[in-house]
Amino acid sequence: MTTDAFKQYLAELSAEYRDGLPGKLAEVDGLWQTFIAEGTSAELLHALQRKLHTLAGSAKTFGFAGVSVAARAAEEFLDPFTTGGTLPDSVARDVLVQLLDALRQSASIQ
Repeated sequence: MTTDAFKQYLAELSAEYRDGLPGKLAEVDGLWQTFIAEGTSAELLHALQRKLHTLAGSAKTFGFAGVSVAARAAEEFLDPFTTGGTLPDSVARDVLVQLLDALRQSASIQ
């Protein structure tokens, strides 16, 4: 594969990732909304953290640094809750809402 062909391939992968980003964010939102509705599921919190972890890594790989940083911030915020076995209180939930809003915002400006 030539250098130009490889660059084109990477550009296509990045465009494909960008096109799929709304769906990935919808998955994050869905997990969060389900957690809010149920309110007591550590499993949902772990699933949300894993989804954020995956998003942070893949976004960085495909050139969406802002999305990666925002997803990583939300993922790391959840760490004490997922490793400590406690669920976030209302203040922590408000902070997480702000972090998820920042994640959505970072994706909209890409």
